[in-house]
Amino acid sequence: MPRSGQDRPCPRLAPRAGLASSPPSGPRRLIAAAAFALFLGLTGGARSQEGELPRLPDDHPVQVQRRAAAARKPPAHGDEPKAKSGERSQPTPPPPATAPASAPAPVVAPTPAAVPAAAAATTVPAAPAAAAASGAAPASPAPASPAPKLEGPGLVQPDEAVALKTDLAERLKALAAPADAADGVDPKRPVDPAAKQAAKAMQDVLQERQKRFDDYDKVVKELKDLTNPEADPDRKLAKANEELTRAKAQAAQPLQELLPEVFTQKDEIEETARKQIKDQMKEAIEERKKEVKELQDKLESTPSDPLKEVKGPLTALRAERDKIAQRLAALKARGDAPAAAPTAKTAADRKIADEKAINFRIESTVETLRSQAIELKITRANKSAEVAVADRKCWVEHVRLGRILLEKMQERYRQLAEADEAKLTREAGAEQQKAERTVDPLNRYLAGRNAELLELEASAVKFEQLATAGSTPSLESQRTLAVRAGISLAKIKALLDDGSFSPSDLILLNTDYRRIGPEREKLRRNELAAVERLVRDYANALTSAELELIEDSLLDQVERENLLDALPPARHAKAEAEVAKLEVKHRALLERRRDALRDLYGGVSETLDQINRRLDLLDEEYTFIRTHLFWIRDQDPINLATIGRGAGELQRLAKVSFGLAKETTTPKSWRRLTPEFLAAGLLALVLPLGIFRLRGVLKQRLLHALPPARLHGDSARSTVKVDMNPVVQQS
Repeated sequence: MPRSGQDRPCPRLAPRAGLASSPPSGPRRLIAAAAFALFLGLTGGARSQEGELPRLPDDHPVQVQRRAAAARKPPAHGDEPKAKSGERSQPTPPPPATAPASAPAPVVAPTPAAVPAAAAATTVPAAPAAAAASGAAPASPAPASPAPKLEGPGLVQPDEAVALKTDLAERLKALAAPADAADGVDPKRPVDPAAKQAAKAMQDVLQERQKRFDDYDKVVKELKDLTNPEADPDRKLAKANEELTRAKAQAAQPLQELLPEVFTQKDEIEETARKQIKDQMKEAIEERKKEVKELQDKLESTPSDPLKEVKGPLTALRAERDKIAQRLAALKARGDAPAAAPTAKTAADRKIADEKAINFRIESTVETLRSQAIELKITRANKSAEVAVADRKCWVEHVRLGRILLEKMQERYRQLAEADEAKLTREAGAEQQKAERTVDPLNRYLAGRNAELLELEASAVKFEQLATAGSTPSLESQRTLAVRAGISLAKIKALLDDGSFSPSDLILLNTDYRRIGPEREKLRRNELAAVERLVRDYANALTSAELELIEDSLLDQVERENLLDALPPARHAKAEAEVAKLEVKHRALLERRRDALRDLYGGVSETLDQINRRLDLLDEEYTFIRTHLFWIRDQDPINLATIGRGAGELQRLAKVSFGLAKETTTPKSWRRLTPEFLAAGLLALVLPLGIFRLRGVLKQRLLHALPPARLHGDSARSTVKVDMNPVVQQS
């Protein structure tokens, strides 16, 4: 009887169940075969197809059905899996003509992608489908060409790392995406626990790989910074040595060639260009002072002994290198003993093992890169210390030369300033004599005011010269001495922190301890007292200059009125014009002197600060040495050698004691008693007896001579107790 259209099987069921073409046997039989095939597919391995972004775990039934459908499709040209070398490609057997309902055809599921630990492939190829069905191990892919950037078997090369990171991002995104109804699966359908556990294990392995790649990116960035040509320590060292050679060659030249041209003029300077030249000199001196101060600050802010300072960081880096070497040895041992791991029984376990092998390769690569980075750090630390030493030598040479040039420049400026001051003083005296000889009130007033202004200008020139050329003691010398005191204190602290002392170190500590006291007293008596006096004098002069500026207009107005009263009205206009000019000049000179005093007071105050800083450092060094000096071990600690020396001393002491005892018992060894010895022995016996008897006699006399209220001691207390007892009993 022919079947109707309703009795024919649904065309959609056969592909989903993975059945081969068979004669129709009824809808029920086909449905049962499909269900049994789905049940078998749940236990199969999961694979992640290349270029596919699944939204479900690899072992989910829907993924199994998809892979089964894809496996039945004929492969395109060039997509057939390549067989291993030396093996013949077996043709795929055709599906059976019939499939009984009780034994349906098994679901064909491809094996998951796998990358062996020693492979360097940049992609994760899929194994043939028959390997997953039979449970055999996946075939190894063809080895990729070795990358020249890293040496060592199994290390992940940069191009492979990029591919692995891209694949990792896609797989993590797929695992994190929730399943929805768009996949054609009912979300309420229960999921197999084994598949869920396998997906969770795969997700943990991928997350661990993400952490490994984070470490990989960090160490790659660190290596990139360490190998940056701009930060190459060899280049810095060469530059520092070149600068040091240039500084030494410059210091060997004559000073006249190093001074600015404005300081080397031997001809007499004209009056018109004198002020301009002095301003140029002043500007050059200030610039030189600034350069010397910057170099002094660099010397102060950097360690005095860079080679000693780098010992601590180098020790830590070498310890880190040893730890990395131990980790690399442990990783190598793990890689050389793969048989210790249990054999994977299922395809999912084999895939997780392969993924862990990739993680192992990444971990080995990270540790190898860390080893390279730590070696570069150690090399850079040594080179950096050498660069610091060369830089300090260069700075010291520049400071020494700068101070010598600064002294020459200040000396030349001082000569010009003193010459101008002497000339102004002579002109002021001449104007004063002119004022005394002149009878006319206006001429006498003008001559007197000119003399006053010339004296004021001379004082302004003097203060400017002191502010520019510096006072004694100079700021630069006190700053240098303060820096040296700080370096000495740092050396002593580092010596005590190190804990290893030599005889020369102990001599140095004792010498410093004895030197600091007299040095502090001399500093307080000479430099500190002189600078404090200068600060006080300049502060008073600055206060007077400020007050003169405030009272200038009032005094000038009084003098102008007195002058106008002494002149006829016809000469008032001329007198007021001349007085106005003098007032403008007077105020300008007052401001000039005030500014010079401000600069001078600021420089002397800074010198005082450096002296106080030096005193504080000396006090701290003195206290530190005195606190720690008696705790310094100047001998070896007690050990077996000490016990041996003690045994020798005891042996010699016993021998001497036995000899003395033997001589005591031998009358022949006795010597003849001298009168002095007999007198001394008799006095030693009689003297204590006489002292005790004299004490008793004096005590009896005191008891009879003084009343009981004046006495103190046991007798007075006993008397009071005897007198008080009857009163207590009566009460």
